[in-house]
Amino acid sequence: MNAVGDMAWYGTSENKTMNPYWLEKYRLNNDIRDRFIMNGNIKYKFNDWLDAEARFGRDQYTTNYENKTYGGSPLITGGSYGVGKNTFFENNFTVALNARKDNLIGKWGGSASVFGQIMKTRSTGIDASTGELQVPNLFYINNSKSFPTIEQSLLQKQINSLYATAEINYDNYLFFNVTGRNDWSSALGLDNRSFFYPSVSGSWVISDMINKTGGSLPSWLSFAKLRGSYAEVGNDLPSFQLYNVYNIEKIQMVIPPLVWGIPNIALAS
Repeated sequence: MNAVGDMAWYGTSENKTMNPYWLEKYRLNNDIRDRFIMNGNIKYKFNDWLDAEARFGRDQYTTNYENKTYGGSPLITGGSYGVGKNTFFENNFTVALNARKDNLIGKWGGSASVFGQIMKTRSTGIDASTGELQVPNLFYINNSKSFPTIEQSLLQKQINSLYATAEINYDNYLFFNVTGRNDWSSALGLDNRSFFYPSVSGSWVISDMINKTGGSLPSWLSFAKLRGSYAEVGNDLPSFQLYNVYNIEKIQMVIPPLVWGIPNIALAS
């Protein structure tokens, strides 16, 4: 920084070369986040092969951020300022019914689970920025040379889900799995709100089969497995993407700021 407080660096104002040491000290971005993560779980066991479970989880945070750019650089003559706040939460409610039993019929065993889930998210935000500052390096929103830019946001979405998984195994070395999930998203239109995605997979643990059937593995082999799978995936949209909307803007008149003083005011006795 030179004697008048401007950034000192080689180059000209036309190419706007920036001093990295000046940027590190005089272009500041600061954010503070308070975050809470909560989880709860209740489980009830009916017998040795059947149980039910309910789970709740919440992720919640608030972020406050502030951006300062000092004047005296090719970036902006008088400096700029921005401030904002964002809040977010995600709630997940899940209920499940689980069944598992080995040696169900001979060496055949199996397991199955059915789930229901509600996921809800909500995000709100508000931020303001000045553009160039009227009084250099006085970091207040109302010190903007032009009208400040103020933006407010709201995003919210809910997804209801049903999904299930099932597995059949033979002597715990041959496995076949199938899953299916159906989601209903509030971010999609009524005719396309529901979407389904399945998967199937199979695996064969060759090394376990050899050991269980009385064979032996060569010294250079300790584990061998073959696996194949097929899956489809599904996804929805971010919030409020279905329809064309108008932006809300205002045309404002520029009026010189004036603050009236009362020079002869006196306190009442």
